[in-house]
Amino acid sequence: MTENNDNAIPNFSKRSIKNSIELALFLNTATMYISASAFTAIVLYRSCIYNLNHTVDECELFLSPVKTNHTSNLETDVQKYYTYISTTKLVLDNICPAIMSVFVGVWSDTYGRKPLLVWPLFGASISGIFLVIFEMVNSLNPWWLLLTSIPFSLSGGNVVLFTGAYSFIKDTSSPSSRTIRMLLVDASLCLGTLVGSLSSSYLIVHMGYSYVLIFTATVNVITYLFVKIWIIESLSGAEQGRAGSLFNCSHLKDMLKGCFKHRPNKGRNIIILMAIIKLVLITVQVGWSYLEYLYLRNKLNWSLRVYTTYSAVSTITAFFGAFLGVMVIERLLRIGDITFVMIALTTAIIDYMIKAFATQWWQIYLSIFVSPFKGLPLPLINSYVSKFLPEEDIAKVFALLCAMESVAQIIAPIIFNSLYSSTLSVFPGAIYILSAVMNVICLVMLLQVLYYSKKNVVDVNM
Repeated sequence: MTENNDNAIPNFSKRSIKNSIELALFLNTATMYISASAFTAIVLYRSCIYNLNHTVDECELFLSPVKTNHTSNLETDVQKYYTYISTTKLVLDNICPAIMSVFVGVWSDTYGRKPLLVWPLFGASISGIFLVIFEMVNSLNPWWLLLTSIPFSLSGGNVVLFTGAYSFIKDTSSPSSRTIRMLLVDASLCLGTLVGSLSSSYLIVHMGYSYVLIFTATVNVITYLFVKIWIIESLSGAEQGRAGSLFNCSHLKDMLKGCFKHRPNKGRNIIILMAIIKLVLITVQVGWSYLEYLYLRNKLNWSLRVYTTYSAVSTITAFFGAFLGVMVIERLLRIGDITFVMIALTTAIIDYMIKAFATQWWQIYLSIFVSPFKGLPLPLINSYVSKFLPEEDIAKVFALLCAMESVAQIIAPIIFNSLYSSTLSVFPGAIYILSAVMNVICLVMLLQVLYYSKKNVVDVNM
């Protein structure tokens, strides 16, 4: 893959269609959530028929966004089998991005940011087309669905896409406007999640699975073409480069050297601790998020429509909680990044414990409002790290953090799906107990970071 770069990089001081990637990120996120809802229902249905040998009449209720009690006798067996398929798919989704994540940061400093946007969107388009074909061929076993993951995974997935997006924003914004641009990117992702979650069940009811997947695949293709044609390379002097040049050992060597060289004030120890904390937190976040619908479907008999409404409320609360936390509470009360992360993790522990033992719908909604800041830890960790690193090392350390994110997305489904499958008939809330325990481990490591910082007087707004 190659990208043509203009000899003269345009002036990005003014916003225009050529440097606005928020719409593309919104569309990509919305279609991802819509197709994910369709994917879950289709795999549950086909697992019921082809792998557990039930009749079409028994299994077709899994395709309904409006759940009844008629599938209650099948739920445990079907959900257990679904976890095997989804675990394998999630691992395949993230193997290539995990490998690419340690190279893309240094590579893009030479060859530009646009390839990191174009490749994943192209892969998403091909994966969307494959998913349409899979849904329309009714005789295919659900394991064939794994083939639909390959294009998006090979193109770098969301890890490469978001690395490119945040690097693009860094290139095209001034220091004074960068925070606003970052918030706009986060808002576009939040809005995409909201629209995708709320619309999925209604689109499925009124259009059917085939047309919904055709619609999302079409939007993916349009998004790819928009970025390919209209968005301009943001890195001044970017060279032409092929995807094959990405896997150069010198990129990996530069990244590791920048991350693990000796630093004053226990800087190296802090970087290692923050990388481990991010690994654990993303493992938790990814682990329960893919299972939450199944858990609430099994525990409280929720339909897809009921769940998507809850998911939308959760997304809105997290967005406004993040805005309120960063723009108001942190600044007015002068709470440092690490201290605020610890507060957010403490409330998240309460959230997980409520969900683990919930028996009524209102308890699930209560858990949302006791932890409005639970979406803040990851961006605040990035903010904290960027404050004490020299400019030349920020990209290298962020590449390490992206690598941790990729590894987390591989191990999370293995750990959480296995636990959910083995405890489904006894105590399905075990996944939330594990999430709470892992958050406690992160709190202990954050205390160590605070100790290092205060002991060595690292002025990074603790």
